[in-house]
Amino acid sequence: MTSVIQCANLGKAFPMGKRQPAEVLKHELLGGGTKYAQTFWALRHCDLTVREGEAVGIIGQNGSGKSTLLQMIAGVYPPSEGSLQVHGKIAALLELGSGFDPEYTGRQNVFMSGAVLGLSKQEIEARFDDIAAFADIGDFINQQVRTYSSGMFVRLAFSVAIHADARILIVDEALAVGDARFAAKCMRRISKLREDGVTLLFVSHDVSAVRALCDHAMWLHGGMTREFGDVPDVTARYSEYLFADETSDGETPAQAASGGPGDTGSLVGQVHPAEGPSTEEAVHAEKDAEKLLRSGILNHWGTRLGCVTGFRIEGAKGLDRVFEYGEDLHVSVELDIPDGIDNAGLSVAFAIKDLRGADLLVCATALEDPGLFVGQSGRTIVKFRFKNLLTEGKYYFAVAVEDRSEPAIHYFEYIEGVEYFASLSSAARFGVFNVPVSVELGE
Repeated sequence: MTSVIQCANLGKAFPMGKRQPAEVLKHELLGGGTKYAQTFWALRHCDLTVREGEAVGIIGQNGSGKSTLLQMIAGVYPPSEGSLQVHGKIAALLELGSGFDPEYTGRQNVFMSGAVLGLSKQEIEARFDDIAAFADIGDFINQQVRTYSSGMFVRLAFSVAIHADARILIVDEALAVGDARFAAKCMRRISKLREDGVTLLFVSHDVSAVRALCDHAMWLHGGMTREFGDVPDVTARYSEYLFADETSDGETPAQAASGGPGDTGSLVGQVHPAEGPSTEEAVHAEKDAEKLLRSGILNHWGTRLGCVTGFRIEGAKGLDRVFEYGEDLHVSVELDIPDGIDNAGLSVAFAIKDLRGADLLVCATALEDPGLFVGQSGRTIVKFRFKNLLTEGKYYFAVAVEDRSEPAIHYFEYIEGVEYFASLSSAARFGVFNVPVSVELGE
């Protein structure tokens, strides 16, 4: 597959502070470059190869270099070091309303932005109605852009970008602005463009969106690449890192819980298997909970590792890895209630995820039965019962022991990939969930 974006040792530096007076005079008299007292490297030593038709999600905290990287790929900034090659027409949705003149009307900006993206006047005229319809801003298309709300900016800018016949689409957190209906509409269009072979670079703080749209993920931290790889793995470790803010400085959650960098805990840092545990192992789950937990872990962190001592799922046929649509399922979580906590805020939760890591179903005792653990201590088993309404596919479980006494959830333990299973259906069902619906004829 052809590479459309290649970055090698890419870096971008910005001057900081004041220029030296002698340098200013030299620049004014002789021209040429000028030196600043300080230099800030927003991005450095970045290597990235994106192949045609791939989708790469770029994640990281604010100030990590995400926008700088995209702006360099889009041609806004020249590199300060390294090399950058881009093959293909780019449509970039970067900073809110970038490229729009606030004094021009929406219609005028469509023609101006379309021309920048390489469309002729005739091509823009032929597509204008489609652009306006997708943006759905009504008569505001003929009003000055300075009168637009942030959501209207995004609607029009995104609509122009997706109608430009670009082979590379760059989206930088723009979908975070605007209403949910339009965001869903954009996600559907991005998915369609991907099916048509468009390459996507997607920056978002929404890990679920990255997991839903992207093939690979790049985690930037402090202007440098911290990790690049499969979406579930990279986003899982990024989520773990964000949780580390609640632990001591510089430590991962696993290190904080286990006592130091040299001790990663019994389930942390294990090799990630391609498949879940075998059926034979599951039969012995009740007697050998630790073995069950070790066998398919994708991600494991928290401040009280070891709270969860067992997990199993049973259907009508008992312990299994394959369940029929409509089958009654029983999920059991065995745990040791942490000492010295306020049990009123204690919650046990599980999530069913698809193989990309997107949450499909999340259930927490704090929502279903608040105060369930008041007066409880030591080892206990929490049982969840529900019908399998998943359409045919492969899925896995995550389980968590939480403190919900504050608005921000604190995790005592979080295990992703604790169990894997498949769902089968004798009938052709579509979507993710197929919820039973009553049907009747009427007038």
